[in-house]
Amino acid sequence: VTVGTVDSADGQDWVQSTLCPGSGGCGVLYVDDGSSYASEQNWALVDAAGSAIASGTGTADIEAAVCDGAAIETTASPTFYTTQAPTMSCSPNCYSGSCDDWNAVETFAEYTCAYMEQSWYCDCSNCDCVNDDGATPSPTTPATDGATDDGTCYTLYAQDSYGDGWNGGSWTWTDDDGAVTVGTVDSADGQDWVQSTLCPGSGGCGVLYVDDGSSYASEQYWSLVDAAGSAIASGSGTADIEAAVCDGVVSIDTFAPTSAPTPVPTSVPTVWVCEDSADWYKAGKPSKDCDWVMDDPDDRCSEEGDDGTLATEGCPDACGLCPEDESATTAPTPCTDSTEWGYKGKSSKDCDWVAKKPSKYCSKDDGDDWLALSACPVTCGTCGCTDSDTWLYKGKSGKSCDYVAKKPSKYCDSEDDDGTTAGEACPMTCGNCGCQDSLTWLYKGKSGKDC
Repeated sequence: VTVGTVDSADGQDWVQSTLCPGSGGCGVLYVDDGSSYASEQNWALVDAAGSAIASGTGTADIEAAVCDGAAIETTASPTFYTTQAPTMSCSPNCYSGSCDDWNAVETFAEYTCAYMEQSWYCDCSNCDCVNDDGATPSPTTPATDGATDDGTCYTLYAQDSYGDGWNGGSWTWTDDDGAVTVGTVDSADGQDWVQSTLCPGSGGCGVLYVDDGSSYASEQYWSLVDAAGSAIASGSGTADIEAAVCDGVVSIDTFAPTSAPTPVPTSVPTVWVCEDSADWYKAGKPSKDCDWVMDDPDDRCSEEGDDGTLATEGCPDACGLCPEDESATTAPTPCTDSTEWGYKGKSSKDCDWVAKKPSKYCSKDDGDDWLALSACPVTCGTCGCTDSDTWLYKGKSGKSCDYVAKKPSKYCDSEDDDGTTAGEACPMTCGNCGCQDSLTWLYKGKSGKDC
């Protein structure tokens, strides 16, 4: 007897075990019903040729008896996930079983071959199928996702073990010509699984990426199958994982890759006259131009203009950015994302990774309190957005933007002696820079009902 489990205490989300038959060539696999979350269990029994002869998703209290490679179901609660030996010449091309195997299960006893082919993308060749007139000579044409398979393409099966979709998670296929295909399992469409044809580019390669956007990534199940019907990559309860495929050979990367940075071309410096724009003014306030900014540059240089530019760009002289002894100089260095920052120090999770979902990732730090908001200003929309160095709550020494940062939800509405709020003077601290949630918003002003 061999007994095993998947134990999260060991940092596992999957295990692999070798199971051998006895002298008579037989053995019995039993998956018990001891789990509190049996719907999250996924398993597959694979023969020496690499073919799955029995498998289950969200199953428990089920037994598969195997003799000489044939798996026959004997279960207390019959389920369509376990393979039975195919009868006659009916091919097992319908999720590890044949169309007739599905008909043998009471729940699906009335399904015709045509229905299984059109709705489930099965191949019911030479199967009898209930309510059909004799064997089906060849499958009817199923619905497709628009891709054409010329024999070099792959089929992606994506499923949710709980049945409510991928809850914000998605997959992306990028071929080596740069063509991108994106998909998900969407419960709003009544789906708990999807099938998609994914084709490589002209170089025979492609990359499948399953992101970590799901609220329940542990329920995600997917398998990438080649033209011969063999699974070349699969995942159960996995996210933020990449499978790179070239001519059928797969390499797996457990983190989203970092693409090679695009080199910035070197150009001749542009001669730039440092002066305030005559056209800039605060958004919606024509009277608040660069002269207005000059009256209080510490608090007003972070204001956004009606054209979308900051006062630091439209009013450089008013903001003290122009050299005192030169009438012309080179343009200031443009705002750029850092090439050194990585979420929790991971080089693969850089500003390009943040750009995939800035509303979620801009608040992440590198493990040393360096926020993506500061490190990735282009991606997070925080270029030129800085806290004032001079603002003080009611003019009191020590009560600067650092003081506000201790409790922004309480202090961001506080004012200095001139009536300027901390929300205006300390935009980074108060969540008013770029792509981040407000730190002061409350539903109907009710405490605790924030973002």
